[in-house]
Amino acid sequence: MSFLRNIYKNSIGRLQQLEFFDTLKNTSVYFSATLLVNLLGIISIPIFTLYLETSEFGIVEIFNHSIKVLAVLMTFNTHQAVGRYYYEEKNDWKEFLGTSFTLSIGLFLMFSMLCYFLKDKILSLINIPAELFYFLFPATLGLIIFTIFNHLYVAKKESLTFSIYQVLQSYSRFIFAWLGILLIAPAYFGKIAGDSLIYIFIALTAFVKIYPNIKWKILKKHIAYILKFTLPLIPFSLSGFILNFFDLFMINSESNANAGLYAFAYKIGLLLIGLNQALHNAASPNFYKWRNKGEKGLIKGQEKSIIKFVTIGASFLILFASDLGNILAQKEAYKASLSLIPIIVLGLFFNSIYSFFSRSIFYSKKTIYISIITILAGILNIVLNSIYIPIYGYEAAAYTTVVSYLFLALLGAFCSITLLKNTPPPLYNIVVCTLYLFIILGCQYFISERMEESIQSLSVKIVVFIILFLILFGGKVSLLFKDQDENNSDNL
Repeated sequence: MSFLRNIYKNSIGRLQQLEFFDTLKNTSVYFSATLLVNLLGIISIPIFTLYLETSEFGIVEIFNHSIKVLAVLMTFNTHQAVGRYYYEEKNDWKEFLGTSFTLSIGLFLMFSMLCYFLKDKILSLINIPAELFYFLFPATLGLIIFTIFNHLYVAKKESLTFSIYQVLQSYSRFIFAWLGILLIAPAYFGKIAGDSLIYIFIALTAFVKIYPNIKWKILKKHIAYILKFTLPLIPFSLSGFILNFFDLFMINSESNANAGLYAFAYKIGLLLIGLNQALHNAASPNFYKWRNKGEKGLIKGQEKSIIKFVTIGASFLILFASDLGNILAQKEAYKASLSLIPIIVLGLFFNSIYSFFSRSIFYSKKTIYISIITILAGILNIVLNSIYIPIYGYEAAAYTTVVSYLFLALLGAFCSITLLKNTPPPLYNIVVCTLYLFIILGCQYFISERMEESIQSLSVKIVVFIILFLILFGGKVSLLFKDQDENNSDNL
């Protein structure tokens, strides 16, 4: 027992010496919340696919993406500046918070009235049933408030508060959406009604939480800062629409059912984005602190660790997501899109790589470059989708998204490194991890082609995954079991 206790103490001591430990500690909180949220996403899939037809699933996903677009357009993106201003380390951030709230909510109310008069055109554009129109605005308002809350508490490094609200929001929305499906027909209407009701309620509780931090002043210098920072970021904030939703939008314009199939596969692939966001949320405060102090070595170590974690997460999804999808799909129709998941994950991996370059551009406050990059990648995505979706069907959207996200990452690298002269992330590690991911993708397709779904194929996948894990982390894991007084690298 004493031997095991010494190993435990030495391992904990070794972990605490790692320069990435503080980020890991916050990541564990963020990722625990992300894990709970994504676990709910996994649990909810068989429930919603049981009650919703593929066409109804498509309508729900179109609605959910629409509120994200409306939140940006109806506020001119002004609700996105809170987190960046907090890193300025000025004493007037409470006044800034008050200005941000007043400006964002004021613009939202003004554009709500305009949208009411454009009701028919909006419904025709997004192709959802007319009875859902009035749910768009409460849900959008909830998203605006919750976004401000998220930016503030990530910047303050209050990861526990942030995570509690993330979990509370997700689980309460799920419960009320499920009740809506059971009590209200049609099923898609019940889900959206229940979902929207609790969304605005949780957002209001978040507002009550941050209310003591607000000083209700409207200062011109704050408005100028907000507009200078956020207006150029509108294309970036809409990148989810341009690079993801536009695919779904085009598919939905032809078939709600195909939109549902694509959304189902994409929802499983998005687990990778949850991991990437958890890592970057935890890493951002230290990143800004280290950039302010010029601690390039610490940033490099942090980035190497994030790349490894994202790679292992992407590899896990490529190997096992289709098996998971087979279990989760309660209707046979949904299984038609499972083969797209590895391709979707590859695209989202490139999006994760882009995050390293975009955060450096954010630090430089040259947000116009973010917009230019996003617009160019978006144009490429639109052109590719317009050509290939009519020819090859909704499946083509997964491949066009990979190309678009790769283009996005390359543009981000060119802009950050060449134009803005930012210190690059560890490019060698990025290239090597990308090669590993392509090898994993090749293994997945080889296994799926040569072996039927069985214990044998699952065992081979597990072995492949363990080998990659040992390649990425084996050396560092072994350090945890060495004696405390031995010297070793601090980087994870």
